[in-house]
Amino acid sequence: SRERVARVAPSRSPADWITVVVCKVFPSEPSFKIATMLKTGVRPKGLPWKKLSSMLEQLLKSLEVPAEELMRYTKEPIRKEAFLVGVADPTGGLPEDSIFLPGLQEHLTACEGITEVLVTRCPCVQPSDGKRLRVVTERPVAMSPVDWQALNQRPLGDLIFPRGSAHALPERIAEGDLDGDLYWVCWDLSLVASAKEEPEVERTETAELPRASAELGSAWLKLARQHMLDPEVLQQRNLIRRLYRAAEKRAKSSHLGLRDPDAQALFRAYVQCIDSGKHGNEIDIPKHLRKEVGLK
Repeated sequence: SRERVARVAPSRSPADWITVVVCKVFPSEPSFKIATMLKTGVRPKGLPWKKLSSMLEQLLKSLEVPAEELMRYTKEPIRKEAFLVGVADPTGGLPEDSIFLPGLQEHLTACEGITEVLVTRCPCVQPSDGKRLRVVTERPVAMSPVDWQALNQRPLGDLIFPRGSAHALPERIAEGDLDGDLYWVCWDLSLVASAKEEPEVERTETAELPRASAELGSAWLKLARQHMLDPEVLQQRNLIRRLYRAAEKRAKSSHLGLRDPDAQALFRAYVQCIDSGKHGNEIDIPKHLRKEVGLK
């Protein structure tokens, strides 16, 4: 049975404590329904199946997926995709730059002996945010048979990343991490094969965040509350929407798509604005683009 949590007004108590409410469980109900769909080929009732988002469409176009291929995919009654939770390899035996997908192994198709999927994380606003990643389908030499069996017995719903990499793989996917981030995974063979992965773009806008957060010390909770209740921070939600719409408009109207310099500048500011609500970092909007988002 499920217990429902009633909505309550925001706390104004000065006490230095917080209540953590767990609002997600794993494996999730959608995970079970997607697993059922894969087995039966029929979409279960109650499984939301939304239109492919414009953000993902723009990314696929930037990866040079042909228009006819993209149209074919978007019209599929059951698209081969899922949003999966990124987690670290509990065995430590996965090779670098590879992943494991529990519950999907028998539904993946190899191309020239290599099994790959397309992975990204929203917001995906740079062509380099889309990655073609190799999926481990046979037991690695460094992994014991017991560990391999344990991985294969996990339910569908997570994307397992390798450990021990000098440059963590999740960070290279739209600056992702493993604190609950959802990753969009597509295993449509034709679509994956047509996507051309771009070299990574080094981002420096949020490079100083870990050090800045470390300087908060024991007062971090009080400062976090003050920041989240700041009227200016609350108003940034509207700015987030305006930045995205302006960036999307620029990308769609330019033959360069996501590579358009102004679109990239607006998308960078969009990501910065999202981060600012959590970390308080600055938002850099070029002067010649400020009017497009209602700023002077």
